[in-house]
Parts: sequence; C-alpha cells; structure tokens
Amino acid sequence: MNSACYYITLLVLAASTLTASLNNINTNANLEDNTSRIVGGKDAHIAVYNYQVSLRYKSLFEPEQSYEHICSGAIYSDIIVITAAHCVIGTVPSQFKVVAGSNYRSDNSGTIVPVKEIIMNENYKPNTAENDIAILVLGLPLRPNNFTIGTIDLVKSSPITGATATITGWRRTKSSLTEVLQVTRVPIVSHDQCKEDHKGQITDSMFCINAAGNNDCEGDSGGPVVVNDKLAGILSRQLDCTQPNLPGISADVAHLRNWLLEKIAAYQ
Repeated sequence: MNSACYYITLLVLAASTLTASLNNINTNANLEDNTSRIVGGKDAHIAVYNYQVSLRYKSLFEPEQSYEHICSGAIYSDIIVITAAHCVIGTVPSQFKVVAGSNYRSDNSGTIVPVKEIIMNENYKPNTAENDIAILVLGLPLRPNNFTIGTIDLVKSSPITGATATITGWRRTKSSLTEVLQVTRVPIVSHDQCKEDHKGQITDSMFCINAAGNNDCEGDSGGPVVVNDKLAGILSRQLDCTQPNLPGISADVAHLRNWLLEKIAAYQ
C-alpha cells in the first residue's frame, strides 16, 4: 500500500470512530420519548445537561471513607449550586464536594470543588418538605465552558399543568444504583390532583411531576427540574421506589425565587 492510500485509510477510520462516538451522545432530538424514565431508563450526556452536578458526601464519623454521591444539584453560577434542603440538613460544608462536568456518579472524571458555605431555607419543614431548597456556595469557582459545565437561569413563573419537565440525575432503583447520568421527560401534575394523591400535604412552595411510574426516587433528590430550558424546580421528597404511581414532589423555584436571589446577591 502506498503512503497516500495508507493516510486515506487512517482518515476514514478516524472519521468512522468520531461518528460512532457522537452518535452515543443524547441530544434533545432523541429525548422526545416521554415513556422513558430514570429508573431503568435512558442514558444522558453531561454535554446536553451541563448544569447538572453530583453532590458527594462524607460522614464526619468516618473520615477515612471517600466522598459518595448523595444528591444532585443545579449550577446557577460559577460559585453557586442550588440543591434541596433535605440533602444538607444537619451537615457542615466540609462534608461535601461538588462534581461538575461528569457523566458518572462515582468516578473523578469531572471538576471537583469544595463547598464553602451552606445556606438552607430558614422556613424548610422536614416533616412536610415545605421550602425544600438550599444554596451551596463553592470554595473554588467552576469554569463554565459551554460544553460539559454550564449554568441555568431561574424561571419567573410556576410551570403550568401539563407542561413537560426534563429531569436528570443518578438514582437508586429497586435493585441497583445507576452509574451513568439518566434523563426523562414528564408532565407537570395539577396541584389539586397532587394534593389528593398526597393527602393534602402539598403547599404553594411545591409542584408535582408525573405519576405513572416516572417520578423521582432516591439519588435524584436535589436535582434540576427544567421547563423551557430554565430551572423550574428542585427534586424534593424522596419517594419510595416501590410506590411509582405517586407524583414526585419538587420545590417550586418561582415561588422561592425572591429568597434565592436575595441570598445569592450577597456572593455575586
């Protein structure tokens, strides 16, 4: 084989490999199937959902242990991550690391930064999950690159019934823990229907997402609920995976927007 043919063969092989790799990345176009769900569900790619982070936790009583994924979160700015209050209640900042820019729940392939300060909503009620939202102030700034690390804006109004929400995260299923980032799209459930399903335990600081098996489960908590490319909610109550038909509960970012912006303003 002469040198020209040899280099042409190499170029064809390289192009084939690149095409195969790109085809493995989920794009918005192939996420239209609302029947998929995070449990046992559809792999995602951090380049499409680059506002997603993994919140890693370590017990104060087991300092020799490594940090492990406990919740998800959403990147608002280079030093601000929004998550759920129940993920951080009773903890101190040194117990957490934030991992951005990674598809994986447990490896160290992304950008890892410490947490400097935890700001939990003062009106959070653990028994009812009311005002279940918190801010993490990072000890080092992330470097958004518009590829694997990005930010997301807040919605200004609550999502309407029937609107489609995109949920991402890593979760514990009935039998295993997902390692690769997962995605699903689900409709918003009406307040009246959700109050009925949850026996009246739904307040204005919450909204509900799809019943019929697509709701959030342990491991997704604290993660983003995105409507029209903006942060509409933070996954709240950790539901029993054996009760998949109950609507999932999300903190309503629009309802909590003023609180979020007031607290964030002190650090921007």
